[in-house]
Amino acid sequence: MNGHKFVVTVVFATTALLGSKCVAGTVDLEFRPSFQVVAPGETVNVGLYAVSADETDDVISVMDVVLTWDPAILSLQGVVNNGPYDWLSSGFPFNAIGGLNVDLDDGDATYTARSRFAPQPSAMATSNGLLVATIQFVAVAESSPTTLNIVESIGIATTKVVSDIPGFDVHGQLNGATFVVQSCVDSDPDDDGDIDLVDYAAFQQCFGVSSTDQFAIDCLCSFDSDNDGDIDLSDYDSFAVGITGP
Repeated sequence: MNGHKFVVTVVFATTALLGSKCVAGTVDLEFRPSFQVVAPGETVNVGLYAVSADETDDVISVMDVVLTWDPAILSLQGVVNNGPYDWLSSGFPFNAIGGLNVDLDDGDATYTARSRFAPQPSAMATSNGLLVATIQFVAVAESSPTTLNIVESIGIATTKVVSDIPGFDVHGQLNGATFVVQSCVDSDPDDDGDIDLVDYAAFQQCFGVSSTDQFAIDCLCSFDSDNDGDIDLSDYDSFAVGITGP
């Protein structure tokens, strides 16, 4: 393959659903990190976070999150971990309301999570964000920008975050992700078959780059070895190990 790989770049796309002003008790839903880089056939792991919109921790009793994506670009694999809280249930149940999970290959699904009953502790959304679950996809094709969305509803399947007040939905902003699939060369941006000082010079130019910078896509394609959306010392460690030329 001459060191080539295809990559998926993940960028936040934010939709405000309660207006620009957040109210106390509101829980926003978002994906992290905002940028990722993976090869085709490899996995795309996206963390779903529940974020309190104020400085207080907010109880989560029930969570239903309706997702949409392009199934020609991404293939849903399921939940690979549930974060720090021990949910009573977490995943994509076949019998979810609205029937979206009957076919997980059609580009829409409902993720559900249920908190544990008293006297066990409830799940709490914090201002820093509670990792609810890591959802895994496989990148299957190149594409122009394509989105993984959290949407309000599809039919009777509805996104909601229920607090400790039964039936009271407190969800706020829903933050989706944009995916760009392109080819690049891993750690060898000049594609000359070795990793040398020319590539090191390119790494220097990219060091410190994050998802919002002008040359982010090319830099992340080549050097973001840990897929966290920036070029930092951990990426340098991986790059340095692969140096083969003067």
